[in-house]
Amino acid sequence: MPKTNAIPARNAVKKSDTWELEKLFKSDAAWERALAKLEKEIVGFEAFRGKLGKSAKTLCACCDFDAEFEQEAEKLGSYAFLRASEDVANDTYQGMVGRYTYMATRAGEAASFVAPEIQSIPKKTMDRFLKAPVLKGHRYQLEKLIRFKPHILSKKEERLLAMQGEVAGTASKVF
Repeated sequence: MPKTNAIPARNAVKKSDTWELEKLFKSDAAWERALAKLEKEIVGFEAFRGKLGKSAKTLCACCDFDAEFEQEAEKLGSYAFLRASEDVANDTYQGMVGRYTYMATRAGEAASFVAPEIQSIPKKTMDRFLKAPVLKGHRYQLEKLIRFKPHILSKKEERLLAMQGEVAGTASKVF
């Protein structure tokens, strides 16, 4: 009978054959601290509710906050999902994915007003905002968002969709 090679346990894999996740977070503890910090920042979206049409500066501040939040969330998610992929039997990392998903769902719910509120800014006002130098870095994203106006729901409907984030992935996880 031919000899069969066994797949080594995760902790037996040479370090040089693994992902270099330390570039994202130095340790699981660093990831935990970053997650706790980002969870506290979710409430920051509320400062912009009802104010996005007031000035280009306010709209820019919201776009900046959202972009920074998303960038940190992307790092957190990448780390958690890659750690979970290393060993799907490791419940610690499966738990990290679950906690990240819960945080991302809460953040999506908190930010769900942003797109509908931006799209409710009168065209004349938005045209003036888009000419403001302060929005130069966000102009492409805002113009794209405005083009998608027919596909964005009301604030209430967008919030409902955002709230179902965790549930939406259940079928693929079960599979």
